[in-house]
Amino acid sequence: MGNSSAAYAISHQPLSQTVADRLRTLILSGELAAGQHLIETDLAAKMGVSRGPIREAIAKLEHEGFVEILPRQGAFVLEITPESIHERYEMRRLLEGYAVQRAVQHRTPEHLAALAEHVRQTMRSIRHRDIETFYSSQYHFHRQIVQMAGMPLLLRMWDLLASGIGSLMMLNLWYATPGEAFTERVWDSSTAIGSVRGHEELNAVIAQGDAEVAALTLQQHLEQGERSVLKALETARAVAGDTRHRTT
Repeated sequence: MGNSSAAYAISHQPLSQTVADRLRTLILSGELAAGQHLIETDLAAKMGVSRGPIREAIAKLEHEGFVEILPRQGAFVLEITPESIHERYEMRRLLEGYAVQRAVQHRTPEHLAALAEHVRQTMRSIRHRDIETFYSSQYHFHRQIVQMAGMPLLLRMWDLLASGIGSLMMLNLWYATPGEAFTERVWDSSTAIGSVRGHEELNAVIAQGDAEVAALTLQQHLEQGERSVLKALETARAVAGDTRHRTT
């Protein structure tokens, strides 16, 4: 039943976010397989929407790291596996671990103030349940650390990982509870607040000027993030797979 239009159907007039949520669920559940070509006209017909929301949704999923858009070829589903998640986090540990040690050496009051502001923005986003601001402030906190290292090439290398980081953070922040569809996007405030506390601790050790402690703290923070993402991926796929089974 993998080609059933029922798996793609949405019950109301969608916005691009609704379409993106549905496509993300289909990717996580395996209904849209890794390497599959996402053809706008086909998806629009299956979902009963115009190509505009489909195009916007695909662009959003590319930013999150679920989709790759190749020039003159189109959009394709990227494979997200525990192994690929581990690889991305391993790359982050290598790049950011080195960056944070240099960041300690090159820190300024302005740098520390910028990190603190990202933390405040994150806390405000939790109170307002604002996923976009949460994602943005979390992303820019880590980017600020890499930028503080003062190495443009290192920053460009980190930026290459940025689209993948998006998908990992989305999995970490949103999860599905038993009986609820993944697309309902239940806010896991304990995970969100835990991530903020990790950033507060990182900012504090950077301010203290101990490069070794900062590197260790960052590594522990990313290891916890990886564990949370792997658990979220397992939960999301189990629930999405159960939802797919009930609709086929």
